[in-house]
Amino acid sequence: MRETTTFPKILIGLKSLLRQAVPLALFSLITTTSFAIAIFPDTKDLIKKLKSSDPDMRRAAAKELGELGPDAADAVPALAAALKDSDKFVRRFAAQSLAKMGDAAKPAREPLAAILKNPSEVREVQEAAAQALANAGKPAVSALADAVKNNDLPPSVRTRAADSLGQIGKDAVDAVPALTLALKAQTVRLNAATALGKIGPDAKLAIEKMQEMYDKKGERDRPFKAALKDSINKINKGAATDSAKKKAADKKKTA
Repeated sequence: MRETTTFPKILIGLKSLLRQAVPLALFSLITTTSFAIAIFPDTKDLIKKLKSSDPDMRRAAAKELGELGPDAADAVPALAAALKDSDKFVRRFAAQSLAKMGDAAKPAREPLAAILKNPSEVREVQEAAAQALANAGKPAVSALADAVKNNDLPPSVRTRAADSLGQIGKDAVDAVPALTLALKAQTVRLNAATALGKIGPDAKLAIEKMQEMYDKKGERDRPFKAALKDSINKINKGAATDSAKKKAADKKKTA
């Protein structure tokens, strides 16, 4: 008798749980969707806010677009235009956001380069522009090399430009003379030495100067000497590898 009464009770309990579970699942779905929308704002809406008369709104929009990264590639033209904003924070956030856009930021190369040439621009904006120019690759090498050589720029801007040249790598070979010259600048030389190593075997013209500075008596800057040694090894190793590949290719042709 107990078995016949217990079974219906179990069924009733299951039905009750199901009635509760379905609304909870729907609520969870709606909440999750709303949360996702809140986290990932619409790019078009942010572009619109970037043109607002309220500087605080423009600042927030420029910053949020950077948080979206390459997913906000459609905003590159608007961010490039924002580099001329009257508010320095908008300009800075726009440049920083472009640095996070990857290859999509290439069309912004000219306005970013113009920032490095503007003597009245603030340091923070120029630093962000130098960093963003790494995305432009080879076409940005000339502007970055000029920045590395420019003694009138703040040291932090010049070091950021050197870092970007290193990030561009072998395509920055035209900047080797500027980076070699920068080895004499106390505040830039560490970054310049590192960048030369990242350019690789094509930076072999800098080897003699780098070796001279490494062997210089009385040089106690250990990080700089370590960077010189590391870069010399990278350049020589890369050159040896390239030479070996060339010999192998020539041998294959004559076989």
